[in-house]
Amino acid sequence: KFERDWRIALKSRPKIDYPDDGAYNEKLVFRDEGKPNEDINKIAQPQARDHLNLGQMFQARGRHKAAVVQYRKAERTMGGLHPMLQTRLAQSLLESGDPQSAYDALAPIRDTYPSYVSTWIQLGRAAYELGRFDEALQNLDEAARINPFDPEVHRRLALVYEKKGDAQRAQRAAEFATLVE
Repeated sequence: KFERDWRIALKSRPKIDYPDDGAYNEKLVFRDEGKPNEDINKIAQPQARDHLNLGQMFQARGRHKAAVVQYRKAERTMGGLHPMLQTRLAQSLLESGDPQSAYDALAPIRDTYPSYVSTWIQLGRAAYELGRFDEALQNLDEAARINPFDPEVHRRLALVYEKKGDAQRAQRAAEFATLVE
């Protein structure tokens, strides 16, 4: 009976339509298994890979507006549903002072790849910078649910709790950040 009920419940869950291009496959990683650009090298379109590589180089050098230009070019080639691309684009948009565009770039990823933790962190960051603290809290709570061992999540949660005037939770989040570092 349990298995039958479980199968019925599985069939009733909403189906997620993943992009057909196969540009991104989620996988569980327990340790640093690959080279830095391994995910980029799996992208089928060479032109998109080139733009992503350039965007990463600009981003690493603090040239975020130039990185946005390169990420937008990759986005035109690949579409806007690759979580790594959209997250890096959002990071550069946030550093460039455009939190609304960063939030908009991540919204489709949140729905298509709900377990991609970086998306939730950057959504929380964008909502925080837009002054939408309740929304930032929801996004960061989801990130903490997916990966409770990421200190950045807890540091950002501490900032949100401070803005909301909850000093006790801010202190607890800061302690968690220190604990998981």
